[in-house]
Amino acid sequence: MDEATKKKISKALQGRPKPPRTEEHRRNMRKAFLGRSYVDRFGDERAEIVKQKIIKANTGKKRAPRSEEWKQNLSKSLKGRSVWNKGKKGSQKAWNKIHIPKDYLYAELITKKRTANSVANDLDVSKSVIRRAAREYKFPKRGMKEYFAGRTLEEIYGEERAKEIREKLSKLFKGRKVTWGDKIGAGIKKYYETHSVSKERRQKFAEIMKKKWKTPEYRKKVIKGHRRYLKEHPEELVRLRKIQYPGHATKIELKVKAFLNQFFEENNYFYYDKYDKTKQTFFRPDFQFPNENIIIEIDGYYKHFTEKGKKKDFQREEALKKAGWTVYRFTGRDIEQNFDEVCSKICEILDVGKIVAGADEAGSLSLQ
Repeated sequence: MDEATKKKISKALQGRPKPPRTEEHRRNMRKAFLGRSYVDRFGDERAEIVKQKIIKANTGKKRAPRSEEWKQNLSKSLKGRSVWNKGKKGSQKAWNKIHIPKDYLYAELITKKRTANSVANDLDVSKSVIRRAAREYKFPKRGMKEYFAGRTLEEIYGEERAKEIREKLSKLFKGRKVTWGDKIGAGIKKYYETHSVSKERRQKFAEIMKKKWKTPEYRKKVIKGHRRYLKEHPEELVRLRKIQYPGHATKIELKVKAFLNQFFEENNYFYYDKYDKTKQTFFRPDFQFPNENIIIEIDGYYKHFTEKGKKKDFQREEALKKAGWTVYRFTGRDIEQNFDEVCSKICEILDVGKIVAGADEAGSLSLQ
């Protein structure tokens, strides 16, 4: 049938309802299209249009439960097929069947400063195997500072990857405005270039400022000025928010987590940054203790002091209270300046002494 005839027929049938298809018609269609792809049936251009229509129609819909007939048909179609990995060995060696010499691992990880991932690729094992071996040999822990110290991007990533990173950075900083923070930093650097200040004097100055910061009057004055500046310059608040690492643990959260780990086992007695264990809300509280129905929230500065932040916190707290939780909040300033007081309050809230004593008797709590 030529294209002109097809167009005539489609024009004549336009607006008419389609007749209901019989079971026999459907069976014949299935036989006709069996083993043929959309490209075979409709051609390249039409096949793409059909695919997009199906995707659009199914977006947001839940998948229908598979019927017993569908499952039987699937098992029949797969009958007699060979399993792709039958008789083949795994691509990686089992972690408990490989011995990594201590001298070799020390030379690669510590002396050459290689990553666990690159060493794992050489040995054809998982990187967790290398990390486990390093822990067993009690190698010093390396942070990102130690890994990147004194090394160029080319040495770390290779020439191609280093070139990509440099191009990305140049695009990112192109047209970037100089902020007040940059001006202060540049001013301090210039000052120290012309005025050499000894390390002892700097330490003394740091101690004086620490003492000064502990006085409520000075602290209120600085915070008030800082808040006023941020209200006048909202773009600066956006910049400060970007500095923080979304989705990662903050310093204050890690500080509280380290304290709690002294008494409780994580993911057993308390949960950090996990979905609400009651499953009544979709929130992820900072620290939740299901046995006591207690949640401890840690409020940073830049996300919680604004009106929008306060409103979000209120809505979140109300929803958690309805789910049966008792919510306690601590600010980042409290943790940084009066951490001992925060720790004692947390101990009072959780009644740590009583829990630990009960755990010793019953053996129900796994202590670190």
